[in-house]
Amino acid sequence: MEKQVDPDERARTNAWLIYDNPTAALEKGLSTEEIQTAASYLNDHHVILNEDLFGNISGVQVVIIVQVHSRLRYLRGLIESLRATVGIEKALLVFSHDIVAEPLNDLVRSIRFCRVIQIFYPFSVTFFDDVRSNTDLGNYTHLKSDVYPQMKNHWWWKMNYVFDGVVKRYGLEDRHVLRLEEDNYVAPDVLHVLNQLIEQKQS
Repeated sequence: MEKQVDPDERARTNAWLIYDNPTAALEKGLSTEEIQTAASYLNDHHVILNEDLFGNISGVQVVIIVQVHSRLRYLRGLIESLRATVGIEKALLVFSHDIVAEPLNDLVRSIRFCRVIQIFYPFSVTFFDDVRSNTDLGNYTHLKSDVYPQMKNHWWWKMNYVFDGVVKRYGLEDRHVLRLEEDNYVAPDVLHVLNQLIEQKQS
């Protein structure tokens, strides 16, 4: 008699495989539904990186959301500019991905200058069978017909998820949120200027 696999256990196994080794997960031949379920599981059970260095997430003073696509070079530049930002150790960086790929994950998980959370857009075009079977992730930027609508959908999903699944979940409702894209670059005083603007608005 074939052993029945608990759906929750399958989702958990697939989720951490995607988190730790996206290439192996894709090579495993997971269905679109399995990948979407795994992505949702990862979002619900996201890891808060660097709490051991900077303390509990309740100490965060600003939430910075970064929408990530596939441009590793640009993302590296943004992260380096954030590294040089005064007060960044008091921030929570939330990276929202619409593809899963080791180089992106490795870069984000190498951050040691503040708390970090990764979330994954569960309706990415790369999760659908016909796209995955005909697409080299290294050339993903050439997919044009589906990518641009996805960016907008990802934006809406990301904002809703962060405010409900992060800000509300951890009691950060009184913190301000700064939204960035992977190809942005910030000045070292960006958080100081943000605080000045907030103070002027409140005065």
